[in-house]
Amino acid sequence: MRSWLEINLKNIEFNLNQIENLTQKKAIPVIKANAYGLGSIEVAKYLSKKNFKLFAVANFQEAIEIKNSGLENKILIMGNNDKDDLELAIDNGFSITISSWNDIKNLEMLNTSKEALIHIKIDTGMGRIGFIPDDSDEAIKHINDNNLGTIQGIYSHLSSADENEDKFTLQQIDLFKKYEGMKDIPFIHILNSPGIFKYFSHRKSVIKLLLNEMQLDNYYVFFKAKVEWIAMVMMIIEPPMIVSMLGCSRITNQTQRGPNIVSSKKKRLTSAAVIYLGANVISTNGIATQKIPIAGIMIKSFPS
Repeated sequence: MRSWLEINLKNIEFNLNQIENLTQKKAIPVIKANAYGLGSIEVAKYLSKKNFKLFAVANFQEAIEIKNSGLENKILIMGNNDKDDLELAIDNGFSITISSWNDIKNLEMLNTSKEALIHIKIDTGMGRIGFIPDDSDEAIKHINDNNLGTIQGIYSHLSSADENEDKFTLQQIDLFKKYEGMKDIPFIHILNSPGIFKYFSHRKSVIKLLLNEMQLDNYYVFFKAKVEWIAMVMMIIEPPMIVSMLGCSRITNQTQRGPNIVSSKKKRLTSAAVIYLGANVISTNGIATQKIPIAGIMIKSFPS
C-alpha cells in the first residue's frame, strides 16, 4: 500500500459533540456521497453507537446501502425520489422528502401498506427544490387531511451561509421561523455546518452536519482533524525550487534517493523535493477501507 487516508472516527464524534454542546441542539449527521469520501457505512456504524440515531443521505440507493449493512437507524432521504424509489423508501421505513405537488401526486398513487414518514422541504431561497413558504401550509394540510403519511420534519437549506451574505441568510431564517412553533413535529431544521457558527443563536431547531464542512477556517481550534493523508515516498528528486504542501502530513517507509534528502525515520513534510505518490487506498486502522482518486498527485516537499 503506497498511499492512504486514515479516518479518525473518534474525532468525528468529538466534532459532532462539540457542536451539540455549543448549540444545545441535536445534530443530524449528513453522510451522503459515501460520507463525502470518509466511508458512509463505517461512519454510520460508529456514530450509531454514540447516540446519533438519525442520518441523512441524498437518495434511496445510499439509504438502502446503509440499511443492508445491518444498521437499523432512522434515515432521511433528502433528495427527490421517482415513484418507484418513493415506494421502496416507504416500504423500507425511510423518511422521505416531499418538496412539490408532483411528489404529493406520486404519494397518492402508491400502493403500500406502510406509513409514509415525511419531511417537508421548504425553499426559503436556495432555489433548488421545495415549496415556497406561501404554498407550504396548503401542502401540509392536504397531506394531513388525506392521511398520506406522518409529517416528522420540516426543513430548508441556507444557500450562502459560508459567504458574506448575512442579509440574505437572515431573510431565509426569518422566512423559516413560522415553522418553529409546530410542537408536534420533532425535526425542524435549516442550519447547515457553516450556518451553525454564524446563526445558531437565531434558531431553535435541530441542525444538520455535513461531514466535509466540519473544519471551517475560523474553527480549527474548536475541531479535531478527522483525516490524515499518509504516503510512502516512491522517488525523490532534488528540486531547484520550493513549493507549498498539498495536504500530506507525514510519510512512512521512505525510500532514499540522493544524498541525505530524507532519513529512514518518519518525519513531517514541510517544503521542497518532489515526491511521487503511489496507489489510491484509504485505510482506517481496520475500521474503514475505501478508495479515492489520488493516483497521479505530485507533492513537492522535503522533511523538516
